[in-house]
Amino acid sequence: MALQVLVPDVGDAAEVEIIEILVSVGDVIAKDDSLVVLESDKASMEIPTPEGGKVVSIAVKEGDIVDEGTLIIELEIATAAEPAMQSAANEKNTPKSVPDSGRVCAEGANNCCARCRRSRRSAGNRFTGKGG
Repeated sequence: MALQVLVPDVGDAAEVEIIEILVSVGDVIAKDDSLVVLESDKASMEIPTPEGGKVVSIAVKEGDIVDEGTLIIELEIATAAEPAMQSAANEKNTPKSVPDSGRVCAEGANNCCARCRRSRRSAGNRFTGKGG
């Protein structure tokens, strides 16, 4: 999904100058990363991105005079389903961290599941090595 980042309301200034562009096309940026620096008669300010994403296009260049609502940058952002799918894939591929008891489950993992931990407390028959 594309997101257009526009020049925000900059107070009393009707027009502001783009004095620095802080990103390039193709850059992957996080939410709140600065995109450009604007300068009015009274101050200079960095404009952050409202969402993370990949910079698809830059509609301004240094020295341009712009006003509120002018397109600055277009971002390609992940849809709501994409992060959820990515998160699920990462979770599936990330091994669960468990305390290392030094005992090895019959399946070959230390303290691999609740069932194995219960068994260790009782008979210890799923473990090799020290019983208990």
